[in-house]
Amino acid sequence: MNNLNSHFTNQILREFEMRVLFQMSPTDSGHMLDAPHASKLGPHRAFFASEEQNRIEKFRPYGVPSDEWLRWVGQQLGNRARVAGERTT
Repeated sequence: MNNLNSHFTNQILREFEMRVLFQMSPTDSGHMLDAPHASKLGPHRAFFASEEQNRIEKFRPYGVPSDEWLRWVGQQLGNRARVAGERTT
């Protein structure tokens, strides 16, 4: 929060329509969301806040999947498509 405050004014921060917040102090959460919600987050949780939709959604952020896992999923989907194609012929 200190880094944001050193580069942006409060008025500019309010211009960000979408925000992702991880666990932070009640003061910082209140500053970013006008609510202490982010201070109650546990580890591996975050909030997506949308000003336009006027909603706050809790989610579990994940890292980018490995290339190996993506290949495996691609193979599994290819196998399903092949089996489905065999059933229709």
